[in-house]
Amino acid sequence: MLNYRLKKKQIIVILCLIIFNSIIPLIRITYFNNLNTTVTLETPINIAASNDDWLSVDGNRIVDAQGKVVKITGINWFGFETSTQGFDGLWAVRLDDALNMIADLGFNLLRLPLCVQLVTEWVNGNSPLVQSINDYISPELAGITSLDLLDIAIDYCNSIGLKVMLDMHRVVNSQMTNLWYYGSYNYQDWLESWRFLADRYAGNDAVVAMDVFNEPHGNPAQYPEEEVAKWDDSNDTNNWKKAVEDVSAIIHSENPNVLILVEGIEAYPKLGADYSSNNADDYFYNWWGGNLRAVADFPINIDRQDKLLYSPHDYGASVFQQDWFYPGFNKDTLYNDVWRDNWYYIVENGIAPLLIGEWGGPVSGDTQIWMEEISEFIDEMNLHQTFWCFNPNSGDTGGIVTHDWTTLEQEKYNIIERTLWKDNTGNYVSLDHEIGLGSSGTNIVEYYANGNPAPLPGGYEPIDTPPSINHPFDLSYIEGDTGNIISWTATDSDPSTYTISRDGSQVQSGSWTSGGA
Repeated sequence: MLNYRLKKKQIIVILCLIIFNSIIPLIRITYFNNLNTTVTLETPINIAASNDDWLSVDGNRIVDAQGKVVKITGINWFGFETSTQGFDGLWAVRLDDALNMIADLGFNLLRLPLCVQLVTEWVNGNSPLVQSINDYISPELAGITSLDLLDIAIDYCNSIGLKVMLDMHRVVNSQMTNLWYYGSYNYQDWLESWRFLADRYAGNDAVVAMDVFNEPHGNPAQYPEEEVAKWDDSNDTNNWKKAVEDVSAIIHSENPNVLILVEGIEAYPKLGADYSSNNADDYFYNWWGGNLRAVADFPINIDRQDKLLYSPHDYGASVFQQDWFYPGFNKDTLYNDVWRDNWYYIVENGIAPLLIGEWGGPVSGDTQIWMEEISEFIDEMNLHQTFWCFNPNSGDTGGIVTHDWTTLEQEKYNIIERTLWKDNTGNYVSLDHEIGLGSSGTNIVEYYANGNPAPLPGGYEPIDTPPSINHPFDLSYIEGDTGNIISWTATDSDPSTYTISRDGSQVQSGSWTSGGA
């Protein structure tokens, strides 16, 4: 039977105590839960724990305590934020088998979605039962509560070199909402949920990051201003900038070591407009959580600026057929049409690091093209990322396993694999300094000791390609006929202006500011 609690670092501590316990006073700590399992550790009073895996920000890089550049290459496994109140899939797979698979595939961080509704139960001293456990597959988890499962999962992750990011994915477990408060769960409930989590894992360097709310959004053309996630310099409760600064202060009052991730919004006003407008033409739009244009005008300011990074989400056509998925789109057009102005400028200008918190989809059609292009971009630019997702039951994206929860979606994984952090011999790298990733990976210390290069972020240089025209084969018409319409689409990776000529004479010109015209 697997011992979920015992970690390599704890073994080292115990051995040291055997040698020195004659001169150092000890305190005994016993962990127990409803699994009827206990682990007792003895640790010296006033002796600092060997938690050396906290991460920080240096310019547009993420570094360890020694200033070594690291690369976060993670994956999402959802369920806690839903009525399951625990990981989805435990009806078909054991917890340890799934986490071992994730680590062995080269993912070095688990993004773990939660919701305010569930965490508020924990704050109030309640812990609902997990609804996904198959007692036959995992008898040791029978009757486990949600908070116990979270603790066990985090400790097991740490034992295999897999770090954790907590993500406040929803307010309630039944739906996505525009804002970080909704219904009976108010702004203060969201803050107190994070206070609880920051305090609970303050001494545990398995939890290295906190994504304070998933995909704040709201279209100002469809919702009243007070129901839109906006980003400005106001003190309004729906101002995402203010909310992030408030919650960051609370988190860092409990744990000053943890990284804070800030996602984008949906809509940002164009020059001369503000959120009072309900005209869609007054806004730049992007994916929920993907619009970080406001960072240029209203950057997040927190006391621990060295713990702040931004986290856009980006998806393919399986989620929504955006305007930038026109015929012939590629990495260069995506960079010019979407990525640069919405988020990549943050890296290029050295403002902060970026972690693409969600990206993924089925391996087919335009979504496959997009996924291959963004995968290549992440790899070339050494961007941090957490893929969406492990779960096969994500309706518009699928996951990296099939519906048996154990068989790898090999074609999809082949696209993802290039983005993972590897050494020169192909070993995957953990974010730990002692424990290698999974069964055969390496760690940060070994990575640099073996002369591997720092995974530095880069500046992108799109290829300047001439415009292409997608037109019908037959552009002829019968002389004398009237009312003929001939249409075609022209695309360019870096458009500026255009002219249309007939028989050598210009008949029209104008500005061309998007990928297709």
